[in-house]
Order: sequence, then C-alpha cells, then structure tokens
Amino acid sequence: MEVIEAPALGKQVQIGELYNARLMQRYAGVSLWSSAEVASDSNVTLTGGNCEFYFCASTKELREKWKLSAEGSLLIDAGLAKVDGSVSCLKERSNTQHEATVYIMCSRENRKRSLRTDVVVDVKNAQWLENENFTHYVSEVTEGGYAVLTFTQKCASKEEALQVSGKLSASLRGLVYSPVVSVSGTVGADVSSTNAQKIDTSEIQVSMQGTVVLSVTSFEEAVSVARRLPDILAEHTNTMSFVLNPLNIIDNKYRRLVRELSDNIVGRLSDAFGAGRSMELELCALGTPQQREQYPFLSDQIQGVTNAWREVRNKLQCSAREILPHLKSGDLSNDEYDRHELKLLHFVTIFERCHDIAQRFVANKRDELDVLDCTISAVTGMGMEDNVSVRTLNLVDGSKPRLVLNFGGAKLMVTNH
Repeated sequence: MEVIEAPALGKQVQIGELYNARLMQRYAGVSLWSSAEVASDSNVTLTGGNCEFYFCASTKELREKWKLSAEGSLLIDAGLAKVDGSVSCLKERSNTQHEATVYIMCSRENRKRSLRTDVVVDVKNAQWLENENFTHYVSEVTEGGYAVLTFTQKCASKEEALQVSGKLSASLRGLVYSPVVSVSGTVGADVSSTNAQKIDTSEIQVSMQGTVVLSVTSFEEAVSVARRLPDILAEHTNTMSFVLNPLNIIDNKYRRLVRELSDNIVGRLSDAFGAGRSMELELCALGTPQQREQYPFLSDQIQGVTNAWREVRNKLQCSAREILPHLKSGDLSNDEYDRHELKLLHFVTIFERCHDIAQRFVANKRDELDVLDCTISAVTGMGMEDNVSVRTLNLVDGSKPRLVLNFGGAKLMVTNH
C-alpha cells in the first residue's frame, strides 16, 4: 500500500489517528499513541504562509482545487463521504436548472506537524492494530485556514448562465487582483477598480463558508472580504490536509489491501449521478407556472414522472452505498469483486435506460406545450371559450347545449392534434 495524501474536508484531524482509507473515514480519538505523547513529541515546521486564490465556475472544478480525486468525488456523491459545515460548498448545487456560479477559494498553509520516528515505533495501544477497519494512521497534518465565497445568479437559459459565469469570473479576478495580492495580503485599490469588467451585481447572491465566516450581504462586501483573506487566515491552525501511512509500516502482518475503483465504475457512476441531478432540474423546470395551471392534466403527468425519477435516483444511490464499500474492501476474491462490480453496473445500466425515457418525456412535453399554446390561441381567436384548465365541464349552459371541441385522448403524446 502506498502513502496517501488527502484533504481534511472540514475535519480537525490529529496526527496519530487511525483511518479507514477504503471509505475515507477517520476515527477521532482512536490512536496507537497517547494524545499527550503525540502533542509533545511531534515535529512542527512553519511553511511561510503559502497562500493561493482559486476561481472556479463549477463544483467539479472546486473539488479539483481541493485536491479531491475522481474516486473521492464519487464517494461524496454516493453519500459515503460526508461534506458538511465549512465544506458543504463541495456538494453539487441543485437549486435551479440555469444558475451562474463562481467560487473564490482562498487557502493558506501556515504549518505542518508530523510524528517523530521514535514515537512511531513505540506503539502504546497495539490492540487497535487487530481491528480490520483500520488501514492507515495519520503521520502528518498541514494546518492553516481556508474560505470559499460563492457568487450565484439565476439565469433564463444554459447559454446565459455560461455567459454570466464568464463575465463574473473575469470581473472577480480583476477586483481581487487589483493590485495583485501578495503573500502578506496587502491591497490598496477599491472595489470599483477599472481592471474588472463592469457587471450588474444587483441580482447576484453571495455566501461564505470556511474556517472563518464573516457577514457578507452584498457583492461589494464579499469582494472586500476576499481581498483581506490572506491576512485573516494568517493565524489559523485548522487541518487543511493530512498524510496517511499504511499500518504495515509498523508491522507487515497488518498489511490491508485498499482497492482502487475501476475507471469504468468511476466514470459511469459519476456521469449517472450528474445526469440524475440535471434531469430532475429539467423536470422541475418543465412548463411555466402559468402553463401548469392552465393544463392541469399535463402538470399531473410531469409531477408523476418527477416523483418516479426521484425514486430511480434514490435506488441508484442506495445501490452505490451498499456495493462500493465491498469493491473498496480488500476482503473479496477476484471472482467476488467481479460479481459485485457487475451488479453495480447492472443498476447503472437500468438508470441509463430510465434516463433515456425521461429525456423523451421531456422532449415530448415541450413540443406538446408549444402545440397546446398555439392551438388554444387559434381556436379562442375564433370566438371559442378556453376550458382546458377546467377539470369538470357542464355541457349545458342554462337551456342551451354546448358544443365541445376536445383534443387529446389517444393522441395526447403526439405533437400534432
């Protein structure tokens, strides 16, 4: 097994703690050494306050800057690795279908702490070595601080969201780096810098997460905070990342296999989770509020398919949570591993087929809504009443019978009525 470097994901990790690398799971307070010994006998190295700014236009890009592997990202989407609190920004956003989002991430490394060699060989709590859940121990932690400012704006289309994201990112870079922020964080220019693209900030929402959370209620406040972050984070000693050593370094009989997931599993399952989020947003955005009120029968169909789609997503996630730990485990034979992998891929294939059906449903309903709007506009222009939104229609108006023009029935799923 190799040495592993992993992001802390908002957790305060202590050197000496035991770890399960198969599930990205730490065991707080469980150590092979006494806490007093670790605290007093660790090596401390000051890193010189290395500070970096990152500008990201997606959660995927933000995760990459956080040094999350594709496999680690998949475990988050599957719900096996938790990202809450100060790093909840690493969860995929699913508020609206079309949303321009830009993240400013600032991280500052202030020091490193590591276990001394003479402490490592002097194990105090050897009983923990027999526990099969433990695969590694934390040999080093990098400490400092980080903050993520999130800028979002709702848009009318995917194209508009991409355009707004590009302009917003360019503007934020100009504002934060004017003048260029030094390691010490010294800045002098104000938010109205001419180096930034002029954008309308009235519709932009801002929020902040990290090891420090300040009140940011406007675009201007958020930019001002971003420029001061290098100095704000200078004294922070939160865990940024940590290094894991395999237990067989202590004794080779405790060598525990940690399998890597195949590229096929990581790729298809990651794509499926992404497609699941996108499709639910498409279904929720299908039809305007006015159309859903005017065509209640279509609204019922859309809601029914949306509920069914949520069940499909939930079944895939539950299957992944059940099977992925087995695939990561070193306890399976090659034949058993192949069977579990095929079982998970079977669920992915079913999901992909359901996604194709949902795509066709969305396309058909968009066409149907357009045809309904045009047809109703035409017949009402001839003087006929629009009773499409009426669920129960009285066919007699006083003493006079009513002539009803009805379209739908067996032709409901076709474009032309």
